[in-house]
Amino acid sequence: MRASRGRNASDGHRWPTVVPSPAARRERLLTVLAVVLVAAGLIAVFFAAVLLNRYQQLDDLLTYQMGRRDLRDGVFNRTLDQWQAVRTAGTWVILAALATLGPGLFLTLLLYRRAAQRRAPKMMRPYPEHAGTVRPGADVFVSYAREDQPFVHDLVDHLAGRGREAWVDWRGIPPTVDWMEEILGAIASAGTFLFVITPASVHSTTCRAEVDHAIRLGKRIVAVVRTEVPAEQVHPALAAVNWVHYRPRDDPAAARRQVDHALDLDAGWVRFHTRLLVRAQEWRANSADPSYLLVGSDLEEARSFFDHADGRLPRITTLQSAYVAASADDQLLRTRREVRGFYVASLVFGLLQPAVTYAFAFNDISEAGLLVLAPLWIIALVFGGTGLIMRRPTLRRSVVIAIGAAVLMVVLYRTLWPLL
Repeated sequence: MRASRGRNASDGHRWPTVVPSPAARRERLLTVLAVVLVAAGLIAVFFAAVLLNRYQQLDDLLTYQMGRRDLRDGVFNRTLDQWQAVRTAGTWVILAALATLGPGLFLTLLLYRRAAQRRAPKMMRPYPEHAGTVRPGADVFVSYAREDQPFVHDLVDHLAGRGREAWVDWRGIPPTVDWMEEILGAIASAGTFLFVITPASVHSTTCRAEVDHAIRLGKRIVAVVRTEVPAEQVHPALAAVNWVHYRPRDDPAAARRQVDHALDLDAGWVRFHTRLLVRAQEWRANSADPSYLLVGSDLEEARSFFDHADGRLPRITTLQSAYVAASADDQLLRTRREVRGFYVASLVFGLLQPAVTYAFAFNDISEAGLLVLAPLWIIALVFGGTGLIMRRPTLRRSVVIAIGAAVLMVVLYRTLWPLL
């Protein structure tokens, strides 16, 4: 299948519009051909059974007439002509059943095997983004240089007074693997990445690594200028966002209001983005375990946010898109499994109904009664078989095909049956 860009998504993360590939179109044609052949074969089998019943009745009548030597008025000759006509018609109908049902069943088994292979679980490629332990985190992650701790303390106290939790690393220890894992996990679980711009922070390799990780995760970045720094020395991602000037000569109250405004901007979207990122990373960290996928109202909420993601910051990441897409695919697969139960039940009914009828009541039911019963099992078989071999089964498609089989039966009854 090929995917083209949809219109209802954001900046490169669009819902795909599926365009059937040549292979998918060929498989769709094979599915239609298999359904037509199987339906025609089943109808031919039904006609053959009815003709066999009629053939046995005429044969018994001929035996009876010959035993009584009832040859007057051409009664025996008329019965013999009917017997020969029914035998000839039955032979042709059996040949037609073999010519249609055989290839139809072969195509059905082939398509069902392909469908089973498509439903088998596939290995998922690992994602390139690295992240540490992910837990629901703080509202703000503060990235800064150790030289600026006094200013950061005042800033964090202000955020706490506004009811915001800030994640700040106050420890002045050299970076280690476990320490860096904790830092990366805190960035991933925080709602906003706040960077304090000073000469020390823009030249810090640790601060630059934190900025790079925040960019990979698509975090919203708020840059607070504490000390003027030449623009060419600032990380390109920081240079691209609006700065909040909180220099010693600036009005502290005004600077704090600007910080609050930047953090309050589209807060609902930021919370959703963070929550979705946390769950997506948990899913990835557990080898794409389906039990971590979105279901029900969570998936509907994610789809709703995705539909209104155009132009909003932070942007949807590749991991988040893959996570929501996997959740939608899993929900569709579970729905198809539930629907497949209807198809199996219909198929079982279509097989058992004629078997029970022919085994216990075939000689007791008239030809008119058999004609009435035939649509029940033929349509049930067509409905169930179509749902099991169709590439993208839906109840609507199966019902349409079953109705088509019913129409075909009506046409055959009105055209072929009077001739037989």
